Amino acid sequence: MAAAFILHAACSVLIKCNNYTVQKAADIRGLFFNTEDYVKYNDTLSGKYTRVPVYRELRINSFDFMSLVKAMDRRGYCIFLESAGKTKEKGRFSFLCFNPAETIAEKNGRVVITENGESVLYEGTLFDYIDKKISGFTSPVTGEFGDFNGGYAGYAGSISSGCNMEDDVTAEFMLVDEFVVFDNHTGRYHLCTVVYPDAGDARVVAAVSEARLDSLEHEIMELIAEERIHFLPSKSEQVAVDPAVSMESFLDSTERLRENLSDSGMPLASVSLDFRARGEFSAFSFYMKLRGVSPSPYMYYMHLPHSRIAGSSPETHLKIRSGTMTMKPASGYTAVPQSRHGRAAVRRELLRSVQDRGVHSVLVDYARDSLAASAVEGTVTVKNFMDTVEYQNRLRMVTKINAILRPGMGMAAALGGTVNPVNRASGFTGSEDARTTTCASGVSVAGYFGFNRCCDLCVMTGCAVFNQSGAVIQGHAHVHAESISEDVLAAVTTSASTAAICLGFALPG
Repeated sequence: MAAAFILHAACSVLIKCNNYTVQKAADIRGLFFNTEDYVKYNDTLSGKYTRVPVYRELRINSFDFMSLVKAMDRRGYCIFLESAGKTKEKGRFSFLCFNPAETIAEKNGRVVITENGESVLYEGTLFDYIDKKISGFTSPVTGEFGDFNGGYAGYAGSISSGCNMEDDVTAEFMLVDEFVVFDNHTGRYHLCTVVYPDAGDARVVAAVSEARLDSLEHEIMELIAEERIHFLPSKSEQVAVDPAVSMESFLDSTERLRENLSDSGMPLASVSLDFRARGEFSAFSFYMKLRGVSPSPYMYYMHLPHSRIAGSSPETHLKIRSGTMTMKPASGYTAVPQSRHGRAAVRRELLRSVQDRGVHSVLVDYARDSLAASAVEGTVTVKNFMDTVEYQNRLRMVTKINAILRPGMGMAAALGGTVNPVNRASGFTGSEDARTTTCASGVSVAGYFGFNRCCDLCVMTGCAVFNQSGAVIQGHAHVHAESISEDVLAAVTTSASTAAICLGFALPG
């Protein structure tokens, strides 16, 4: 299963290390280290890497990971990344990130860096800053625990409109050096911190990191002892979820957009609509329910300085590993009947639909152009064009597009070529909550950039943003010249329906 945040590298030549079997020291890219291993292989490490994660197994095998997430959520800023397939079976690894070394927020078009309680403005873009920091370090791909070994985790995009009243926050990332990784196959927990080989004598550095792991483990054990098991109500409460604009206004705006597309010759646009729920909600309870009813390749819970965000998404936006970029545009979410014959008929109908094929072709073209801007010339390749994938009783078209990242191009800059600020179209100028963009622009993404030159980000669908006044969820749909406005409204409402239902389980008990 190719799931988000969890790629697992197989090992070849074997040695023994902390009760795990890993690759030989001559090729340490796939190794994970405890502090003893760090000292043992320091000469090799210091020659290749400036940042090395070290791990320790936590003896809490029978503990529910979500209870630890809840405890960390009460404690302060944290990000939880996990994954699942078409069923509720979890992916190989889940990651709980905490103790951010710094936070980054893009507020009102300005980038604010906060470290040790002090905030400063950064003159460049958020993506420039992330690439600059990442380029200053080299770090191994810890194959024993998937691709994530620390880095910048968070989101970028206009998903918090209408929720943050003081600032228009369009991106937030945390610099993560400490996290817990849970192996869903073996039930084992490992705690990670980071050492820097150029910080001094290897034994001194290892002793400091060992003391840090001791302190973190003690704190986690105390959190576990104080935490209660989290229960959700058996039935959903009624929650009023209202669109930010009237249905009539949305239909009129969509119709004007459709006419503009027809006149301009632009093939496709995407439209989103905010739905608001007033009151007190538990973002954690929302996520608990969402991960149960909508297990997805990308699932995330983020407690950030300006937002609490929870979501579940099936769609890869950008993944980079070993210099290879991947995008997977998806479209055509069609309900699938239970019978095998019915599923086959729906699949044939989707593939024969001129309209659906046209929409997907435009999405593929945009993705190819986006990758080409950051790729080595001639390396953009399309694979599995218009492959049909069944996901949670819905069928969709998915195409995989690969390219080689151009030398010197940063991962965040590559993402910046695929995610642009939301542009308000003339048909929506009367509302700050109904937005339209060309289909390559305005995409909101969540995920991470790693110091090991790996990144994995998803399209933020099915998510909710929480603050003290309530919650905001978004519905999305594509619009083209032949669209019917009522069908667009129905698609927007449907895309927000799962999150809206989960809000009913997130009211205080």
